[in-house]
Amino acid sequence: MNWISRIEKLPRSASVTYRCNPPVVDEELAFLAAALEVRLPEELRQLYLLTDGLAEELQGIGTTGYLVLPAQVLLHENQRLRQTACYCVHDLLLVAPAYTGDYYGYLIADDGSVSTDIYIWSCTDNTRVRVAASLAEFLVSWVSSELTA
Repeated sequence: MNWISRIEKLPRSASVTYRCNPPVVDEELAFLAAALEVRLPEELRQLYLLTDGLAEELQGIGTTGYLVLPAQVLLHENQRLRQTACYCVHDLLLVAPAYTGDYYGYLIADDGSVSTDIYIWSCTDNTRVRVAASLAEFLVSWVSSELTA
């Protein structure tokens, strides 16, 4: 199933919709990967080639957050949190805020490869708990309120 089909099948309510943005170009993805010293997971890379993040919009309000951060926001947030002395997130590629201070992301191996599983990182105790086997599974679980962690 391609990303367009996956996004179209995300559970929605009368007041919540999901907005795609113009796609990210390969050069920007290469810059992002180099700046963060990772190999982007293919699933995330394919999503960015379709849409620069996935916004959640509330009817009458507009964008209220992101299910997947836009590429430049992802870069900024990962760099900012990696430079903060009290956080140890160098082994994570954070892709979505949990809106509690925590983030969802992929684990990064020493060689820069990234897992396909999605974890939630707790900013209060620096733990990582696996919540989904893939980005697609994570998105469906999150928007249907079935995410456990």
